Amino acid sequence: MARAHRFGSAIVIVMAFLLAQAVHAGVLATVTITGATKDCFMRNMITVGGVNVSAFQVSVARPIIAQLDTMASFTGFATHDTLAFNKYDAMESRLQSLILKTNALSRKTSAPDGSFTMTFAPIDSVLVIGFADREDEMYYFGYKYLSGRASTAFVLDMSGGACDPQTARE
Repeated sequence: MARAHRFGSAIVIVMAFLLAQAVHAGVLATVTITGATKDCFMRNMITVGGVNVSAFQVSVARPIIAQLDTMASFTGFATHDTLAFNKYDAMESRLQSLILKTNALSRKTSAPDGSFTMTFAPIDSVLVIGFADREDEMYYFGYKYLSGRASTAFVLDMSGGACDPQTARE
């Protein structure tokens, strides 16, 4: 009986040691990203609530990144393609499907004031992407790449660069 008690005590000591090492090494540490979804209205930055925001490890989000690249290089509107809207609608539907099906680090919906907070284990780099269905804006999404090693705060620009968050009036 004493032998079993010593064995159990030894296991507890080893587990406590391993837990202390993990905490010291940052294995159990978390990264918190605090964001605000904002848009541009008459050259003023405004907050936007109800945006579906997801954070992905970049290495896992390759299909999403490929779809974003495809959408960025789409020239249908510039060439006056009569099917441009249909083609771009299909691309955005695929983007939203990829966002919803890909394993995310975190998913949130921005609050009415545009704020959201996500917490996850540290990783190299993160793709944060948000989208919302707006009846007055057909293609409403924004994304940003961030370091996943340290906590940070940022603006998720839903205007597609129409209003520079650094120079716009708040």
